Amino acid sequence: MIRDTLRSMTKTRKGIYLFIVFTIPFYFLAFVTRGEVFKSLLFGCNTDTFADFIKPMFHWGGNPYLNGTGCNYPAMNVLLLAVFRRFIPQGIFDSISEGVELRSYQEFWLLFFLYNIFVFILISISISKLMKNDKKSFHALMFAMLISFPVLFAFDRGNIINLSFAFTIFFIAFRSDERNYLRELALISLAVAFSLKIYPAAFGLLLIKDKEWKATIRACVYGLILFLTPFLLYGKESIMVFIKNLVAFSENSIDNGYAYNFSFAGISKMFGKVIGHELNHAVIIMIIIIIVALCIVAFFNTHREWKRLLVLGSIMVIIPNPSSTYTLIFLIPALVCLADSLSEKEEAFCEYGLDIPIGLMFALMFIPIGLPVIDSLSAGNYIMSWSYVVYYFTFVCIVFMLALQGGLACKEVITRRNN
Repeated sequence: MIRDTLRSMTKTRKGIYLFIVFTIPFYFLAFVTRGEVFKSLLFGCNTDTFADFIKPMFHWGGNPYLNGTGCNYPAMNVLLLAVFRRFIPQGIFDSISEGVELRSYQEFWLLFFLYNIFVFILISISISKLMKNDKKSFHALMFAMLISFPVLFAFDRGNIINLSFAFTIFFIAFRSDERNYLRELALISLAVAFSLKIYPAAFGLLLIKDKEWKATIRACVYGLILFLTPFLLYGKESIMVFIKNLVAFSENSIDNGYAYNFSFAGISKMFGKVIGHELNHAVIIMIIIIIVALCIVAFFNTHREWKRLLVLGSIMVIIPNPSSTYTLIFLIPALVCLADSLSEKEEAFCEYGLDIPIGLMFALMFIPIGLPVIDSLSAGNYIMSWSYVVYYFTFVCIVFMLALQGGLACKEVITRRNN
């Protein structure tokens, strides 16, 4: 009976179930250790849950660009949080001294619940659209995503990046829809994602790849309008203050230890500490430029949609510094397309012999792993664990293999021209 059941399953469903099986050890450890194992993955302060949503809403009332609070969020983000504040009585804000105290009030929880429901629905609709070959595995895939490592971290922080991701994946799923209004809505969604977090703009390369030149121009116009217009509400100096605060935040991230940072600069810093020799900043920038260039070549030469999405998501993660763990959720569209491609009739893994190792390591990035903490690499609430060493190494291998594919594609083009 079990054999017949397995035979009747699609490759996609088998892959999803196998992924879920590999997550069981972590959740078993969580049960045995009474949740202590979560320290190896989540932010080091267990009383700081949802703080990326709560603290900005509490501290950035009025004009956060001019009151010296160091606001490094785009104005659209600040405007949205100001709207959210209107759903909570002012008396509550006046009676508390710390943003996390909002978690004691029902008004906050109602707002936060409805907000997350909207994010979840938008992501669910988009993932359903992306699953073209095996829609019956949708519910299993959604469950697998919910218990994955990046989603656990992203939900715990409550960062607005979750909303930005929801709009990004909607764009990815509906950018080529046969209905005109949904294609236009997809472009606006990408613009909204960009206005909230900037780096989802990388996914605009999909329009260039598809040679949708008019759509590319419209997306750029939408993005500039939605990004710049909200700054007008906070004064002409606000955008310069934002840029200054953003640069300062990036420079100060060096004091936050080695955990939760998947940027190339952050990972190289950690490995440099381990081997006793950190790379020069200029060398790091040069390596990033070369890797990104080769990855873009791979993006334009691959025939796999999941790999295109993986390239864009990886570029988006490695460039900004810091690039917190929650940015890994932007790899979800690639994982969804990879899982769905398993049920294609044609062979899914064939490009340069790299697709199988890339695919396996990519799946590993989403499996929660509970390994011991490394005290010597931890700093305050930034708790470094061997789990992150595994994730960092795996992610670097993925990026370098994508760059290698770009290099092989360049070599192939040169050889073809010479012949």
